[in-house]
Amino acid sequence: MIRKSLNPVWNETLMFDIHDRMQKLDLNIFDYDDAVEGEEDGDGEQSSMGDAVVSLLPLVENVTRMQWVQLKNVESGQVQLLLTLKQSNIGARMTSQAP
Repeated sequence: MIRKSLNPVWNETLMFDIHDRMQKLDLNIFDYDDAVEGEEDGDGEQSSMGDAVVSLLPLVENVTRMQWVQLKNVESGQVQLLLTLKQSNIGARMTSQAP
C-alpha cells in the first residue's frame, strides 16, 4: 500500500503460471482511502484507478520487456511494467516487476 501519493511506486514482484500464451494479463489498479476518523468500522474504501489488458504474445523467454500501459476507464493514468517470461517444470511462468 502506498499512502498519499499521486505517483505511487509499488516495486512488487509477482509470479504466476501461464498455461496459454494467448491469454492476456488483466490489470486492475485500486486506490485505498483511509477510513474517516471516528467511523465505527474503521475500514478504508477502495476506488478504481483504472484497468488495462496486456498481451503476453510479444514476450520472449528470459528477456525482460519494459512496457508502459495506458489505463482505461479513468481520466488519465499509466503504469510501467517489467515483464519476463521464464520456463519452468510446470510450464511458462511470468514475472512482473515494477521498475
